[in-house]
Amino acid sequence: MGQNPIPPPDGYALPDNWKDWVNVNILADGYTPGDIWMFKDCKIALTWRLWHKHWPNAKWVLVWRDPAQVARSCMETPFMSEYNTEEEWYGLAVAYHSRMQNLARSVDAVSIHTEGMILDPDLLRFRLESLGLEFDREKVLEFVDPSLLRQRGSPSRSGRFWADHQ
Repeated sequence: MGQNPIPPPDGYALPDNWKDWVNVNILADGYTPGDIWMFKDCKIALTWRLWHKHWPNAKWVLVWRDPAQVARSCMETPFMSEYNTEEEWYGLAVAYHSRMQNLARSVDAVSIHTEGMILDPDLLRFRLESLGLEFDREKVLEFVDPSLLRQRGSPSRSGRFWADHQ
């Protein structure tokens, strides 16, 4: 897993009927027309232009994580085999973050940082409500596992990229 090489900034070309395919799958998942739905993908930084083209009024919640922490996590994950060193994974994470910066400047989005969300899930309330989305604290607490932060350690705040996004 991992993307090597990273595609050009314009992303991938998809078939003309791609939006129809997505809509069929959303309905197959039980949504009805007009429902609020979400899409989560670790490669959204590479494909966001396609989503934005077809859903220009979408609300985006961008989740940021320290690139050094991402690199360490990839090195500890057996199926993440596209790169061999932490430095290579770090380079990929920084490239993804650069794409995320472009995304954040181009769409209606709020940003959250994983550490802040884990330490204080209520930080999400303002960000989600600013997009007109409902905040359900109980659902957030069911989804967010604070023990993961302790297991992996706190992100290094010394990284220049992480400091740029605080």
